[in-house]
Amino acid sequence: MTKIITLLFIALLPIKIFAQEADTKDLDAFVATTVQKLNIAGASVLVKQNGKIVLNKGYGMADLSHNVATGPETTYFLVGPGMFILSACMLQLIEQGKISLDDGVEKYLPEFPLQGRKVKIRHLMNSTSGIIDYHYLGDPLESTYFTPKATDEVVALFSGRLFTQDAPDTKWDWSISNFTLLTDILQRVTGMAYKDYLQKNVLIPLGLKETTYLEEKVIVKHFARGYGKQGEELYPAYRSLFTYDPSLRISTSTGDLLKIWEGIKDHKIISAKSFAMMSTPEGVARTAGGVDPSFQFGYILRMKKVGDQQAMGMHGALPGYSSHCYYFPNKDLSIVVLANTSNQYANDIGQAIGLKMLGLPQLPERNVVKNVLTDNPVTSLEQKTLTGTYTLTLAPDPMRHRSYDFYTRTLRVFVEHGQLSIQKLGDSQEPLFKQADGSFATNSSPAERITFNVRQGAAVSFVISEAGKAKSNCIRIGDSDVVTFHKGSISAK
Repeated sequence: MTKIITLLFIALLPIKIFAQEADTKDLDAFVATTVQKLNIAGASVLVKQNGKIVLNKGYGMADLSHNVATGPETTYFLVGPGMFILSACMLQLIEQGKISLDDGVEKYLPEFPLQGRKVKIRHLMNSTSGIIDYHYLGDPLESTYFTPKATDEVVALFSGRLFTQDAPDTKWDWSISNFTLLTDILQRVTGMAYKDYLQKNVLIPLGLKETTYLEEKVIVKHFARGYGKQGEELYPAYRSLFTYDPSLRISTSTGDLLKIWEGIKDHKIISAKSFAMMSTPEGVARTAGGVDPSFQFGYILRMKKVGDQQAMGMHGALPGYSSHCYYFPNKDLSIVVLANTSNQYANDIGQAIGLKMLGLPQLPERNVVKNVLTDNPVTSLEQKTLTGTYTLTLAPDPMRHRSYDFYTRTLRVFVEHGQLSIQKLGDSQEPLFKQADGSFATNSSPAERITFNVRQGAAVSFVISEAGKAKSNCIRIGDSDVVTFHKGSISAK
């Protein structure tokens, strides 16, 4: 009888192995199709479940111009998950008694103007400080994307500006500025640059070999070039990776990012108590909500429901790159995606994988509407009527981060070589094409329409709209000459 059972077990074993291989191939094919549909440059994907890596592969290209394919070893600019690394570093300092969650920010940054607000370390950690996000300021950051910045230069972008309408600990709202201040506090408390602290307290203890702190004169191995999309066409995203604060200057691979996450959740670099604090929302961060009522926020850690399953992690995107790292504790499932294309494509891929692994329906595919632009003639008189320097503000939107209420952008409409063009401060110019209805459009945003308001033979403003809904309002503040244009952001304040 024992022989029969043994033979049956041996006979069934290859079938089980074959089934596992088939599942892996199915997942691989699914990811390949997902990446192809999104039409991005490339991505690296790692999926681990129940202690086993079930997928670890690259898709697409790390460098389109040199035809370099992505792979598991490809490294990317890390956006989003780098924040839970900062959280772990701050929790290390709390464990050591060097800082306290209830310490006021003024204790460490006495020169930072808190305008009478009582902002604590915990408010920075769970994004309930009410401090605006410098990423959404418009001109201060976007017009200087090519300019590397030191920590104090980044802080100066939002230092002294108004808080949002919310007092500390009364409303959750995403703000990278919180993490910039935490990085500054860490450096002051430890007397170490953030890159050196990371090396000593995260990279070396976890044995990371594919994670690098980005510096201008350091070659990063296997580093993917970043790309943007104009319509469905890819182009190099020529932006400085040193525009942002020091917590946003990390490159890593999917394998190393998984090691970092497991080092945090498995209590290798922080204690079990600290991880419990990190993953337990408190106060108003328990109802961070918005369009997703299940969304909560711990100490720089997102938590949400996917079906009936709890997920925790982070995702994010900046020009040229996007990242996704989420963990489903009840399924012991980790999904890590790094991509080298602007917008939340890594998160799109990661979400699709999560739904597939959980046996849930996929989200509807985004409809890509191709807008065919016309180029109707514009008279020289009309060109003269429309030119000028304008200040852009965003139309109200209750679903948008509050920091966008402070968004201002300077742009000009001008004529060069007979072509009516538009240019944002710090960006390249592009042609304005006149449409049949009298509005204008650009190749970079073909779905948007620019409609000018002309009074007494001169444009005084214009509205940018999409599908009939106003997105932003632009008020003329002067002529389109270079001096006025470059002083526009100052004049508008």
